[in-house]
This record gives sequence, structure tokens and C-alpha cells, in this order.
Amino acid sequence: MNNPNKMPYVNYGTTVADVEQAIYDFVDEHPEYELTHYRDILERNGLEWGSRQCLGQMYRNSTARR
Repeated sequence: MNNPNKMPYVNYGTTVADVEQAIYDFVDEHPEYELTHYRDILERNGLEWGSRQCLGQMYRNSTARR
């Protein structure tokens, strides 16, 4: 590459679709983990579900990295 600032094009659509399918396959193959019970998973880990809580956590995570 002549210009080191130019990033090569990556087709993330295919990669993301492959990862998504792998996750769904894992969830389907392992019902013992109860991965479709999102609210229960969050509550067991002391997390609240809601846009306000999620946005607040995202903000805390972004400021902690600085």
C-alpha cells in the first residue's frame, strides 16, 4: 500500500453474519445455559435492563478508558 493511512476494505457483513450464526447455533445446541433468558442473565449478574442503565454503563466504560 502506498498510503499507510488508507485501510483495506473488509467485508464485515459476511464476518458478522458468520459470527451471528455461530452464536445462534451455540444457543440452540446448549439450552442448559439458558442464553435466551436475557433479563435473568443480567439480574443474576447484578445488572439492570433498561436504556437509562445501559447508556449510563456505556458512558462509565468510555470515560474509564481515558
